Amino acid sequence: MSKNDSEVRICSYEIGVCVWPALFENDGDAKHVKLVPVFGGNMPSAVPNNPPGTLVGIRMPYDLPLAPYKKGDVPWCATASHTEPDWKGYVWRGYLPKS
Repeated sequence: MSKNDSEVRICSYEIGVCVWPALFENDGDAKHVKLVPVFGGNMPSAVPNNPPGTLVGIRMPYDLPLAPYKKGDVPWCATASHTEPDWKGYVWRGYLPKS
């Protein structure tokens, strides 16, 4: 959001939730609990090498490992128009605050 075209104000009202493997351990053995990133759901579907133990889905809005921006990539911004559809097929036309 800009104020008089001279300031940029960034607001983040997210709440973080801390999860750690010991929350899901059985018989005091947390080393067999694996946190797996999931997107658009709650449960991990396919996990490489099918590790033994308990798999716990952790919602992530991006893939892991993280990939750096490529030349020509543009970070998402609420006030900009983004014509490429997201994973649900929606397009963001941009947010323009009332003057």
